[in-house]
Amino acid sequence: MATSRWTEELLAKARMEGDPYADGLAEKVMSGEEGVRRYNHLLELADTLLATPSLVLNRKSALRQHLEDFSPEALEYFEPDRVPDWVDEDKLAVAAQLWKDNSIAAIGVLYAYSLPCAYTYKDGVPTLYDTGKLAETRYIFQRIYETGIFADAVMDPDGIEIMEDFVPRTDGDEGSSRRTQPQRYMWGRGFLAARKVRFLHASIRCMLTMWRSREGKAPAGDHDPHAGASWKDGSGKPPITQKELALVLLTFGHLIPEGLERWGAVVSQEQKDAFLHLWRLVGHIMGINDDYTTDDWDEARALMEAILEKEAAPSPMGEKLTVALMSFLREYLPHLPAGLRDRIPAELIISQLGKLNPAYPPMILPASTYEGTRRLLPRIAFGALMLWVRIYYGVRDRIMGRIPLIGDTLLSTLHQAAEELVASWRGEFKRRPFDVSRRIEWKPGEKNPKLMTWRRRIFNNVAFAVLLLFLAVVGLLGAVVTAFAPVAASVPEWLLGGSVVSGVLAWIVMSWRLPRVFAKRPKAA
Repeated sequence: MATSRWTEELLAKARMEGDPYADGLAEKVMSGEEGVRRYNHLLELADTLLATPSLVLNRKSALRQHLEDFSPEALEYFEPDRVPDWVDEDKLAVAAQLWKDNSIAAIGVLYAYSLPCAYTYKDGVPTLYDTGKLAETRYIFQRIYETGIFADAVMDPDGIEIMEDFVPRTDGDEGSSRRTQPQRYMWGRGFLAARKVRFLHASIRCMLTMWRSREGKAPAGDHDPHAGASWKDGSGKPPITQKELALVLLTFGHLIPEGLERWGAVVSQEQKDAFLHLWRLVGHIMGINDDYTTDDWDEARALMEAILEKEAAPSPMGEKLTVALMSFLREYLPHLPAGLRDRIPAELIISQLGKLNPAYPPMILPASTYEGTRRLLPRIAFGALMLWVRIYYGVRDRIMGRIPLIGDTLLSTLHQAAEELVASWRGEFKRRPFDVSRRIEWKPGEKNPKLMTWRRRIFNNVAFAVLLLFLAVVGLLGAVVTAFAPVAASVPEWLLGGSVVSGVLAWIVMSWRLPRVFAKRPKAA
């Protein structure tokens, strides 16, 4: 498929490109026996630098001394970078607000729509699957957690900070003072998260190509599960290409707003364009060529369709990743009868991905699972769940949003719940986010039952608060309507009283109960 911009020639070019700048840096850092250790150590220093940037000004600080052990190129990689001229800071703020107002639902869309869509890219899946043995639950859970951590970091209102450089004031010809336009720079935890992911991709390319170029195998003692992988077919195609990255970027920037809309959220075109604009900037930070990105909504859709038309296909690895992803989603659902707890994750994927293209869900779902979701009971149960979600969004956007105290408190509570959830993922596993292992395999962690129970308590309390607010609004509306209707005077009073009680209880849950649940997060094992 070709469009006015996304020609077959352009996409064929993107399919053969990696990231020369980051690849060269990864090769320098990772060369030698201590390479992977130095890579992980550099990421650790970047975290410390973000938390306490003033330490780098002290030449005697341990942070400064450890940083000086690396090459200037490695340090420059994590320094603030110039902001592209096309970046609109107002759009970045609009996108961050959309994420903040819908963070829990957006994380759900990420796992029900964005990742499954990426799994349909047949040639891109082997890198994900083989590199991390992701079909095993303990590995994919960590990869999924890292994806959520990354998305939250770049989407947070303070995730990517735009700073203006100092410009000295100069005197004009008539003695008036003036300043030239300052240069803009970007930094922050979102910037560093995107740079880490870029470095992770480069490290994977380094391990899969540079190490194997030495007599065709990995270093002694290293596990090599990649025999026969597509990048060894003589075509010159690198692992993790620009084309694959362009698609993955769209699964965030284009599919998350679309997925929110499908669940009932009101998302304006301005918000969609702004969300895509922010992710275009994220792609720039991650080393995706600007020729393969866009912040035009229709162009983005055309690019996604052009890529998937050529690359989407069934694959055993894509199916295994999807099965593991459904296992992850199932962990967050309550115990339900008749196997519904096993069916709903598949229904979530089908309801989102199937609307993009009905042929995609059967590509990545096991046949028995897909057929099971077509039965009457799972469809009724899932339909009831989606109806409740749409009612929530309808009440929130059209009623609660018009009452600042209620609407702001609800959105703030939901966002804090999402932040607590993401924070709990950071310590879930032994391996630091975005680190790599010397043996290519990931070091697994063990699931913490107490932490999972705590997460469910958050969701249960949030659901209870939302239900109470819903009842309060319905009661209030009922009281207003019946107050002007020819019915007994006691009816409006009863409805109004019930509305007040529900509203007070909701306030107690959000303002008192949930903060205490947040504070009792179990420590990771």
